[in-house]
Amino acid sequence: MKRNYFILLTPFIFFGGCVTTRKLTKKHESLIGKYTFDNGSIKDLSSQGIDASLTNVEFVEDRFGNRNSAVQFNGTSSRIECSNNDRNITNSITVMAWIKMETGDLPAVVTKYDWHEDKGFSLRLREKGEAAIEGRDGNNKYRQSGHEGSLYDNSWHHIIGVISNNEWIVYVDGKMTSSSINENTSVDLTNTSTLTIGALPVPNGKGNFRYFKGIIDNVLIYNTALDEQQIKKIFKKSKKKSL
Repeated sequence: MKRNYFILLTPFIFFGGCVTTRKLTKKHESLIGKYTFDNGSIKDLSSQGIDASLTNVEFVEDRFGNRNSAVQFNGTSSRIECSNNDRNITNSITVMAWIKMETGDLPAVVTKYDWHEDKGFSLRLREKGEAAIEGRDGNNKYRQSGHEGSLYDNSWHHIIGVISNNEWIVYVDGKMTSSSINENTSVDLTNTSTLTIGALPVPNGKGNFRYFKGIIDNVLIYNTALDEQQIKKIFKKSKKKSL
């Protein structure tokens, strides 16, 4: 008996050698700066891809003992500059880093701040080594929120600054340590200053750069305000590996 076979052909479109897609979460979409410094790299591993330039820094062991995977700053001239691109920062931001230091003079960790424009943020340490998120929001006033304990102990600490419109929040080692809410709900952090790690960007090079003396690692920047649960999750993961 003769049998007839029918093959149903359906249209198929093949793109770029891949038949699956990966949908990015909002958290990944908002990651606009990622500098792990692993193996001496200064590449921005976020979707922005804005690589950094170095001035008088040295690559050293990170908190896991991996060679050339964290950055040593000398406290007098070291800095990492990451362009003045605004990275779609508007009224919210989350900025974080692992740090290790013994002393400093109001040292800057991660900043994109210009007092002339009255806008921007600075994740830094205060006089006694307290972590703080500070800056200006376009309302002609200086804003700040800070941790009470000193981090000048030559130990690794994870510090996070969050600006959620008019709320400024600090986390240290996975715990919220300070929150400040101001009266202005119209916030604008956008500015033309250079995003700088380990120093404060100073117009025309005149002023106090607030140089950082110590080690900085695993800098992450989001142009949204992450919530407490997201931050705890990131801290837990980053204790085990570089993110």
